[in-house]
Amino acid sequence: MKKAALIVISLVLAGMIALSVVLIVQAVRSDGDVIRIQTDGGTAEESAFRVEGMLPGDSATRTYIVGCGEGGTLTVTFEAGGEAGLLPYVTARVEIGGEERFSGALQDLIGSPLVCPASGDTYVTVEYGLPLGVGNEAQGAALDLKLSFAFTNEKES
Repeated sequence: MKKAALIVISLVLAGMIALSVVLIVQAVRSDGDVIRIQTDGGTAEESAFRVEGMLPGDSATRTYIVGCGEGGTLTVTFEAGGEAGLLPYVTARVEIGGEERFSGALQDLIGSPLVCPASGDTYVTVEYGLPLGVGNEAQGAALDLKLSFAFTNEKES
């Protein structure tokens, strides 16, 4: 009877450990925030976030699933607002629909909309980071960033 109880307890503990490992691996693999945006023809939806506390070499990723209509154009606009002290230092890479649309200094993207064909759920991935060469000049700085998403249906144009 004692052996059977020990075997059951061992199996339960092994199962709990395995589940914990799976959950930890999933948390580590997380690419960052995933945000759902629903656009209606011509209406811009916005998402804002703050970049702060980054160290040289750090990067982060935000993924937006933009619900677009069928057969149109998606426009993604980046704006800096409020705090912009990190803007000169942050680099960015933007993929829309699995295709790289921008890679470089984030400040070059501000006010220059990315326009591309889109249909259905379109993934917009923004990877941003602080290059290793950035020194103390960026210490304590932050960046408030706003993204606007607008979809224009070609049938309505």
